[in-house]
Amino acid sequence: MTTRIKLFTASLFLLFITSLAMPGLTASGGNGWSSYMADSRHSGSSPFMLGDNAEGVSWKYELSGGSYFPPLVDQEGNIYLAQSTNVIKFDRGREVQWNVHLNTTIESSLALSDDDVLYACGRQTPSTPGFGVYAIDHDGAILWNCMVGMISISSPTIAEDGTLYVGTFAPSTDHGPVGNDSIVAIDPAGQIKWQHCLDEPVLSSPAITPDGHIIVASNERVLALNRSGDLDWESEIIPGITNSVSASIDAEGKIFIKTRGSLVCLFPNGTIDWVRTLDEDHIDVVPVCLSNGAIVSSDNMMYRFDDDGNLTWTYVADDRIQRNVIVSANEKVVFCTGSDILVLDGKGTLEDRITVPIGNDDDSIWGPVITPDGNIIVSSDALGIPGYLFVIGEEPADHSLLIGLVIVITVLVVIAVSWYRRRR
Repeated sequence: MTTRIKLFTASLFLLFITSLAMPGLTASGGNGWSSYMADSRHSGSSPFMLGDNAEGVSWKYELSGGSYFPPLVDQEGNIYLAQSTNVIKFDRGREVQWNVHLNTTIESSLALSDDDVLYACGRQTPSTPGFGVYAIDHDGAILWNCMVGMISISSPTIAEDGTLYVGTFAPSTDHGPVGNDSIVAIDPAGQIKWQHCLDEPVLSSPAITPDGHIIVASNERVLALNRSGDLDWESEIIPGITNSVSASIDAEGKIFIKTRGSLVCLFPNGTIDWVRTLDEDHIDVVPVCLSNGAIVSSDNMMYRFDDDGNLTWTYVADDRIQRNVIVSANEKVVFCTGSDILVLDGKGTLEDRITVPIGNDDDSIWGPVITPDGNIIVSSDALGIPGYLFVIGEEPADHSLLIGLVIVITVLVVIAVSWYRRRR
């Protein structure tokens, strides 16, 4: 091996070691945890691995009230939080980058596009009635505001082409500028592409299949719209499905949806694959899609079903399981009960329980979300004022010195190779 090849190999090795030391820069999966339940499929599967969180709470940020919506986390570790009428961005070091006030009360999760445009939806103020969708750029500047209805608690979902889908509803006969209860498609410039009106309010969050169909629950049915807003299919009547239930979709296009007493799996064409009975629960929960089956909670029970609907394990928690259950990239099941964060392994065995000091026995924590550093983020609700945003785990590592060292070494290697070639 020549000296030049040795030097080149050494530089590549240094870059490889650096990438292993910086998980936030090498994590895979779109733009991180970028939507309600992770992605446009609402899969609930985090692209980030869960780390060792034995340190407990390492950082908290006081909110003016509570926050019921889990934050988003991008690939670089930036955190985006919706809180009442504001959207806050924290950098990877937990410093506030901007805090944008919107003329709306945000009543759903945020969504982050691959080009770092953040979308927020909510109810307008009495002086400016109507349901607004806001687009915010990476510097915190408002790009546009699209008025699409009266009220929505539907979280926006972004398709691969940048189209934004969101559900709306209007109380009584007082409809907004778009029309009545609808699924609305908005292009990246803030213009309405189409609306598809339904016969009841749309409270659920649209999910998108791998082939681009928009899936929404309505009136004991599951509906699939195509990219043009036309109805492609609707399922048979499924008792217990409400207009506030959101579906999740696996990588093959299978659809999972929880009713008030069962978990239903649909084939991509809308026909029912299987139905499994759960303990009755009146909390709307989105199942987590796995490579082989799904995980769903009901009251204080956790169920794991394989792809054929066979029950592989259950877990009984001490308290009601909050609606957002997630699975990390290293197959850890993470969820909240009361003021505790619980971590199960892939076989349903409890590995860790972390109590978050929220300061009020009546409060609960919401989330969780995993960061590129392997930490857990949760927030406390508004019953105990003030609320907090918590980070569980070690402080994020500062890789600036390591990055600088690698850059210097790489430059020296390039200079050495150039000098060696001239000498020859």
